[in-house]
Amino acid sequence: MPNLVFLASSLFILLGVYLIYRSSAVQWGNVFLGLFFICMGLSVIDVNLSYQQFYQDHLRYANWLSGLPLLYGPLLYFYTLSYVHHLPEKKWKTWIHFVPFLVVFVMMLFLYHFRSNAYQAEFMERALNNSNGFSAIASVIILFLILGYLLSSIRLVNRHNQYLKSKYSNLENRQYFWIKYILYGILAIMLHSLVMQVTFLFFDSVGIKILLISLLVMMLVFIIYGVFLGLSHNQVFESMAQIQPDPRENARLSEEMLVKRKELEQILEAEKLYLESDLKLDDLARKLHVNARTLSEIINQGMGKSFFDLINDYRIEYTKHLMKTNTDKRKTILEFMYESGFNSKSSFNTAFRKYTGS
Repeated sequence: MPNLVFLASSLFILLGVYLIYRSSAVQWGNVFLGLFFICMGLSVIDVNLSYQQFYQDHLRYANWLSGLPLLYGPLLYFYTLSYVHHLPEKKWKTWIHFVPFLVVFVMMLFLYHFRSNAYQAEFMERALNNSNGFSAIASVIILFLILGYLLSSIRLVNRHNQYLKSKYSNLENRQYFWIKYILYGILAIMLHSLVMQVTFLFFDSVGIKILLISLLVMMLVFIIYGVFLGLSHNQVFESMAQIQPDPRENARLSEEMLVKRKELEQILEAEKLYLESDLKLDDLARKLHVNARTLSEIINQGMGKSFFDLINDYRIEYTKHLMKTNTDKRKTILEFMYESGFNSKSSFNTAFRKYTGS
């Protein structure tokens, strides 16, 4: 187990330092995520030292890192906010999320660190004898708090992705995959930690070592793949496309908008604009001489689709047409796919499954 702890904690801390080091002045997301990884790495070390009873012999080092889990939720949440350009303009709205950590840290200074060695020894003895009491319950509460932040972050990212689908016809967004990997990966780790804490709370130490080792393995797999993903695709560290407010003026399409919908269908059929792999909502709006928001309403309300789905439906139909009329037996599906405006196999497969319902 010491080897697993050393490897996992080292990778978390190194990736965290790397993210902070490569951050520019406007890339606060990397700073938040880097700090989160560093906190995770330090917490792994802290839990292992507690498990090995290191702190019983070195009292002055104990309880410095115990409040770090209170930073997990806020750091991940603000990492997510920064990637969808929603960081609060008022600084106090950011810092207020870190108050619980500061309160716990200050409390531990007065309750433990500023006390005598004899008191610290007694404090640790009481904590050890009541290890499945207050501290375990506090850990469960903190885990639920982290889960709340995670679920809020996931909801925010999913909403942002729906917005992107209304703007772009191709969504090969590695940043979106990266942020989902981080959030869902941490969600799995936290759920495992919750199971471990509940087991410890109600069943004492039964199976704790197995759960602890499996948690370390899970964290190790998560961070190794995260390092690979980050270093092989540097663009995952860039910000996602910016979200803009999209208020609905009314739910009904005006007569003029119905005319524009007909024009849209005619232009797509005649000019085959969907064959352009980088086609954007703004490009199509200029063709129709309307603004992007109006076109988005025409597509969403008048056709019952997002811009992303509309264009990909046309591309799927064109792919089917090419395959039916093809006379060159050597031609592959990939070639048809690229000719139809798709820029990757994964985007084609996703669109095809959605179009056919399979």
